[in-house]
Amino acid sequence: QNPKDLWDSELGWRGKEHSVGNLASEKTILVVGDSFTEGMGLPTEQLWFSYLQSIDPSLKVVAYGGRGYGTLQELMVIENYLGKLKT
Repeated sequence: QNPKDLWDSELGWRGKEHSVGNLASEKTILVVGDSFTEGMGLPTEQLWFSYLQSIDPSLKVVAYGGRGYGTLQELMVIENYLGKLKT
């Protein structure tokens, strides 16, 4: 894969988004993190945040993780997603 395909000009390394649960639900939890949240090739249902949906099946869980992300990058992701999730 071309390294340019892995780069986000704003955030650094391009992260990965996962969605689990009741995708039509208005109750949404946003999870932001580093490589543990990205999953690094694991199936979404085996990632740690999938457990949240098993607690309350009516939830929608949206997770975004990027390997090597620090708190500044995570804050930028949160700011980007808050506007998207409110609509």
